[in-house]
Amino acid sequence: MMKDRQWARLAGVSGILFVVLVYAGVFLVDTGILGGLGEPPPDAGGEEFLAYFTSSHAALLLKSYLGLLAFCFFLVFVGGLCNAVWGATNDYRCSGWWPLAAE
Repeated sequence: MMKDRQWARLAGVSGILFVVLVYAGVFLVDTGILGGLGEPPPDAGGEEFLAYFTSSHAALLLKSYLGLLAFCFFLVFVGGLCNAVWGATNDYRCSGWWPLAAE
């Protein structure tokens, strides 16, 4: 079984991976490194939006997958943060979301 220090380290690494994956997804898609057209302005016509989504399909799909993976790491980070904040004071050990609702 992992000790509290190892869980805290895992939570910290998960927080760093969350930030890296979110920025990687934004950077890869929005800069056009993966190809495709640049994002059209908000007042663009429907044809421009259709061309954007058609040409950038793979890049947008990759951004979605990176965002989903980043969210998983974010949940681990929040669990570790919850354990660090409430574990020392109330000894909740953050069992589910109940401690968040009880406070």
